[in-house]
Amino acid sequence: MKSKSIIIVAVGVLLIFIVGLLTYFWAFHGSPSNKSSDWADFSTYLSLFLSIGSLIVISYFSFLTYSINERSVKLTEQSVELTNQSTLLSVKVTEANENLNKHQTTPILDVFYDKSTFDSYLPTQSHYLINCSNDAAAVDIHLKFSITHGTEEKESIWINLNVLPPKEKIELKWILH
Repeated sequence: MKSKSIIIVAVGVLLIFIVGLLTYFWAFHGSPSNKSSDWADFSTYLSLFLSIGSLIVISYFSFLTYSINERSVKLTEQSVELTNQSTLLSVKVTEANENLNKHQTTPILDVFYDKSTFDSYLPTQSHYLINCSNDAAAVDIHLKFSITHGTEEKESIWINLNVLPPKEKIELKWILH
């Protein structure tokens, strides 16, 4: 397409030059002259046609440069948009990996009794606490407390928790120490 349009512009400029030559010789002189003043008149007359041809060539290449620049700007904008999307995707993948690593960490549960809590109804007894002590949430917790008197097991209590968030404590006030 570009080579075809270049040929069209070149042929057009050549035709303008040929028209200038033909009109000069047809209107003013039939054949080339030996006088220098005739050649000066010839160059002055022909400079108009050469200027028009130069203007057409410069306009064509200016338009061609403009269209190439426009395509380059569009491609650059698309490249920037793709880079932004890639960066955003990379951030989301990093966040997903961090969340995955956080969920893959094994939770650490501490079960202990707390003497520091003062219960006005039972001031001499303390109750148990479950503490999720690291950054992983504990899911689907099943605890069994066996109540013994001496060496004999009297009763078992099961505690089922769905989720214990990271660094959270749950007081088990119904189980006394």
